[in-house]
Amino acid sequence: MIRVNRREAKRRVQVQTRLLVQNKMVEQRNEFDNIFHSIRDGVITYDTDLHIHFTNRSLLQMLHLPFDIGGRVYEGMMAGSIFKVYHNGQDILHKMLKEVAKTGKSVMIPQGAFMKEVHSDKYFPVSGEIVPIFSREEITGMALSARNISDEEMQKRFFDMAVDESAIYPWQFDMETNCFIFPQGFLVRLGYDEAVTTISRKEMDRTIHPDDIKEIRVLFDKALSGEEESTRLNFRQRNVKGEYEWWEYRSSIVTGLTQDSLYNILGVCQSIQRYKTAEQEMREARDKALQADKLKSAFLANMSHEIRTPLNAIVGFSDLLSDTSNFTAEEVTQFIATINKNCGLLLALINDILDLSRIESGTMEFMFAEHNLPLLLKTVHDSQRLNMPAGVELVLRMPAGDKKYLTTDNVRLQQVVNNLINNAAKFTGSGFITFGYEEDKEPGYTRIFVEDTGVGISEEGIRHIFERFYKVDNFTQGAGLGLSICQTIVERLKGTISVTSEVGKGTCFTVRLPNYCE
Repeated sequence: MIRVNRREAKRRVQVQTRLLVQNKMVEQRNEFDNIFHSIRDGVITYDTDLHIHFTNRSLLQMLHLPFDIGGRVYEGMMAGSIFKVYHNGQDILHKMLKEVAKTGKSVMIPQGAFMKEVHSDKYFPVSGEIVPIFSREEITGMALSARNISDEEMQKRFFDMAVDESAIYPWQFDMETNCFIFPQGFLVRLGYDEAVTTISRKEMDRTIHPDDIKEIRVLFDKALSGEEESTRLNFRQRNVKGEYEWWEYRSSIVTGLTQDSLYNILGVCQSIQRYKTAEQEMREARDKALQADKLKSAFLANMSHEIRTPLNAIVGFSDLLSDTSNFTAEEVTQFIATINKNCGLLLALINDILDLSRIESGTMEFMFAEHNLPLLLKTVHDSQRLNMPAGVELVLRMPAGDKKYLTTDNVRLQQVVNNLINNAAKFTGSGFITFGYEEDKEPGYTRIFVEDTGVGISEEGIRHIFERFYKVDNFTQGAGLGLSICQTIVERLKGTISVTSEVGKGTCFTVRLPNYCE
């Protein structure tokens, strides 16, 4: 009887102990579940055969799936049955789980991966990792933790857009690796791949303009040594196009960021190319204004002299002609010829001034039409040959036939040819002035030339020959405007003008024009 009671008591104790253990296990399991459900990241565990063991509330909420109290409604289902992880268009979930089960090492979900719920079209960018679960040094399963980074990705994109639009980029110098850390957008501007976010100091040096690198190295070394708590550096960096762009780098020494280093160098860099371009444009505008002021003074001085000279002749000889009783008929004729000559010079000068004014104001008109070039040059020859100085012969040289046509402005083209012939006549004491046309080596173009046997032009003179108010010989009449006007007209006719010369032998001006222009 006593033995029976003892056995019964022992059995009851065992039952109670078992119940206590079971209750404790349930409590621990519930505590475990509560802990997992309280984690903000989504968590799911698998056994080594890739069967689902447990899913927490955060994961199911991310996937918009129903949730039971224990979070084990999906227990026993295969990995990939409720969601998949895609990267570069491929489902990588099974591959990552198998790798962790085989190696016992954690695997990060790659950047740019997406998680997709199997039975819907919803997907979102995800970050996280898969870690092994050990029991007595053996792998018994895997745990995947994941986070929906849609908001982070959106914020990052807004930040990148703001950075790209403002061209202001944060940067950091890693003292341990001796590398610069930049946002992706900045290094892309320098020609690096989008995936690159760090470059070594040597690589950084290679992007800096050779004229700036020496000074920048000295200043940056001071920042590295802690001599300068903050620095501001302006220098040129080569961009993806191979062009140099001005940047301003600001840096500060920040202490206490990590336990391993006493200080770090942080900063921002900003493109200042627009400011540098504006500065350059302002300098050029200032230089042009100063040059224009000098040209105006030179113009007034030249005009004062050039206008006064023929006017004095006209007024003086007109006074003499007021009483012709003291002069012979031959002298009177000579006086009249002198007056006519100076009237012509004055008229030509006024025409040059008017043309210069039209060029400056952009009101010089051009009327393009098809014209017979041989006929145009014959007209010039007929009007100019009578004006040649004594001992100078004007020769027209053209290919046989008179059916060469150009689409151009005949009035402006005649003006150019006449100016070149008049200019040649000033510097040719005797010999020939030969002009005409010939076919250019390039089809569709024609070359008109004016060649003389005059005094020629020095190399220094050739460099300045088309500048306004430039005169090879200050004793020669003229304001130094004719060739400058010729060049402007030729350019408006879509052509070019060039000159070759040899001192003592002569000069040749060549105008190259397209056969068709509009």
